[in-house]
Amino acid sequence: MHEPLARLRGHVLTLLINLTLCGLLVWGLRDPRDSALRVEPAPTRTPAPSATPLRVSVHVAGAVRRPGLVSLAEGARAADAVAAAGGLLPDAASAAVNLAAPLQDGQQLWVPSAREAGDPAPAAALPQAMGGSASGSDPSAAIAKVAPGDAASSGPLDLNRASAAELEQLPGIGPALAARIVAHREAEGPFASPRDLLEVSGIGEKTLARFEDRLRVR
Repeated sequence: MHEPLARLRGHVLTLLINLTLCGLLVWGLRDPRDSALRVEPAPTRTPAPSATPLRVSVHVAGAVRRPGLVSLAEGARAADAVAAAGGLLPDAASAAVNLAAPLQDGQQLWVPSAREAGDPAPAAALPQAMGGSASGSDPSAAIAKVAPGDAASSGPLDLNRASAAELEQLPGIGPALAARIVAHREAEGPFASPRDLLEVSGIGEKTLARFEDRLRVR
């Protein structure tokens, strides 16, 4: 009875040894790369394209050092446009311009000189300007001799403030066209540029070219 049991134990022990050897053999034959730690590179993120800042183009004219077209960031003020144009000339009437006003694309910014802004001339100079002498002349009489149309020739006419009568002083503008300009301004709001007059019925490129340089907008 003990002999069969001892024989069975021997078979079991032999089986366990064989299984252990087979396991060690399989372990030794495996590819060591299968157990190596794989480090995956972190995915690269493509930076989102930055938004292109919006720009506005403004025509700066009048009593500035470098009149012309300037390009500014959206939200710029009139003071930024004047600075981009080289600053004010010594005779500029800075008080006539709202330097804090926001700018719009396509706008014309006119900086008048002191004379164009309507600053009174010295009394002694008025008779000479009218061809008279400074002595024995009445300055008020000299002013009275100025024709109504001469005011438009002394400086640019503010398109957003001119009355119909003042607009009629422009070449090619009669009572009907002057009334249309005023009506368009009241219906659509202030003009941003003299070229906005092309939207008024009866005004074309040739008509506008006759007096465009005599206009300004504020």
